[in-house]
Amino acid sequence: MNVLLISPKWKSAYSSLNIFLPPLGLMYIAGMLRQNGHNVRIIDENIEPIDYDEFKEYDLVGISSDTCRYPEAVSLAKEAKKRGKIVVMGGFHTTFLDDDAIKTGFVDCVVRGEGEEIMVQIAEALEDGRTFNDIPAITYKEKSKIVRNPGLGIVENIDKLPYPARDLIKIDQYPTTVAGKKATSVLTSRGCPFNCSFCAVTKFSGIKWRARSAKSIVDEIQTILKKGWAKAIVFVDDNFTLSVKRVKEICRLIKERALKFPWWCMSRVDTLVKNPDMVEEMASAGCKTVFLGLESGNEDTLEDFNKKISTNTSEKAVNLLRKFGITPYGSFIIGALGETKESILKTIEFSKKLKLGISQFSILTPFPGTDLFNSIKERIVERDWSKFDALHLVFKHDKLSRKQVHKLLVKAYASFYSQPRIIFRFFKDILKGNFKFLSGLKIFFRFLKAGIIRLFYPSKID
Repeated sequence: MNVLLISPKWKSAYSSLNIFLPPLGLMYIAGMLRQNGHNVRIIDENIEPIDYDEFKEYDLVGISSDTCRYPEAVSLAKEAKKRGKIVVMGGFHTTFLDDDAIKTGFVDCVVRGEGEEIMVQIAEALEDGRTFNDIPAITYKEKSKIVRNPGLGIVENIDKLPYPARDLIKIDQYPTTVAGKKATSVLTSRGCPFNCSFCAVTKFSGIKWRARSAKSIVDEIQTILKKGWAKAIVFVDDNFTLSVKRVKEICRLIKERALKFPWWCMSRVDTLVKNPDMVEEMASAGCKTVFLGLESGNEDTLEDFNKKISTNTSEKAVNLLRKFGITPYGSFIIGALGETKESILKTIEFSKKLKLGISQFSILTPFPGTDLFNSIKERIVERDWSKFDALHLVFKHDKLSRKQVHKLLVKAYASFYSQPRIIFRFFKDILKGNFKFLSGLKIFFRFLKAGIIRLFYPSKID
């Protein structure tokens, strides 16, 4: 069967920062389909435009969708259906709002959860002329009735999956870098045992953490480096450091094979603080940046988020990373249900107090599938899913207006990136001939520009 997989275009302010990575989920599905004898093509709209006439060459069109890209995904599905194609949609948004996708009339089937094994079953059923009755974790329409087969798509042994089909994308055109070197993404685990109120990962991939072996991971990295697909790695696991033993084994193998590349990962702060020896191993194996979900400078807000961390732990983790020469990348969420202007300003000051290398600020967004979405569903006032990009306030806040929250977001970025130490660091490195912070400088000016637009021309944003 000829299968076309499409990653819809990002239309958020964040996309202008050139920090997007290849569509790893589609690349895994492509690898699995190809392993089972199907012909596959991937189109990432962020890299190349779509010629709708190409749809005629394929039997099946698969489209991924998170919430803010859902309108674009539906538009793509409409074009595919115009040309008589079978359309399958998957991803976080449609996993939890599968009915909506089917009711558009442009989507034949929704895959709920991880799609590698299920997409193979769908393709085989279509080839054999069979119904979808025995395929788990899908939603489809049969005789004007929406049918939801039980289950959630979960790949129990992710070590058995083929490597992502990186040869099917224009990998050299992705702009993300680590320490100034072109990077690509690697996934080493799925699932999450934590259940933060604003995150849907546990509901999408399950509460059971499933990890690949250290050997499998380093083998894949070695292949990437050998083929010249990238010179740096971004580990995109929601919590790369959940198993300290595994992280140490990965670092040992990297050093044992004399692989030289910078890398980036995500971690919880409490794991780092409890394991300084692991952080030292990470640094010695090339780790340059760790993304930390710090979220807030207020203890009450952290409790509301069910983060199970404290600001004190966050501060210790940042200092520990800095001690070993690793740049801490802090992520913060503003606009929590009980927050006031004063508590948000406290978070902004906390981000500056930590002296982070990079800070990211987002507005609390109730994504479908999260506990937050279910608890405040009746307060959501925004019906345009493209606004669910963490840059818009989409629900009625008890204490703050939409305009106030948007202004505070701009203030957060402007306040952090206009610090003398940040500007001095950028220009100091440029004068030294070290251009790795140029991307950071671009981010600062782009957010400054976005902030000016948001403050003086709010209709363009809101």
